[in-house]
Amino acid sequence: MAHKLAGPAWETRQTRLGPLPIKLAGVMVVLCLGLVIGSRLMGLAPVGEVSARPAVIHELQFVPMEEGRTNVLSAATQVPIGVIEPTDDGLLRGALRGFTRSRRLSDIPVDAPYQLIRWDSGSITLTDPLTGDSVPLDAFGPIAGGAMPKLMALVAAET
Repeated sequence: MAHKLAGPAWETRQTRLGPLPIKLAGVMVVLCLGLVIGSRLMGLAPVGEVSARPAVIHELQFVPMEEGRTNVLSAATQVPIGVIEPTDDGLLRGALRGFTRSRRLSDIPVDAPYQLIRWDSGSITLTDPLTGDSVPLDAFGPIAGGAMPKLMALVAAET
């Protein structure tokens, strides 16, 4: 004997939205569009678009050494600034690998200097002036160990 299942648990229930939630959603869409258009007309910059100017620029060269190490030199004086160890400075090593790849794809000399820039907004970037690539070095908070603190101190000390 088969049992017939019935009742509220097995029935499909249709839910109708009243006119109020639909009207509120429409008002929110119009309000958001109005805020975006208004901010653009007033000249406000979106998040991430900051009109900063370079405060300090250092040109650096990164010279490969034995055992995966990289020597960091001042491009102007050829004075050593620090050494990037293969176990440290993952952000810096990753940025350099990306820059090198971009240069090779564009047939640009790999040994040309890079720029370490402190912007008047306080941020610090490593930039490839030949390709336009840039990596914010302070995006992940304070960095302890390796060559990075020396690089940060290099541009932080000058005004």
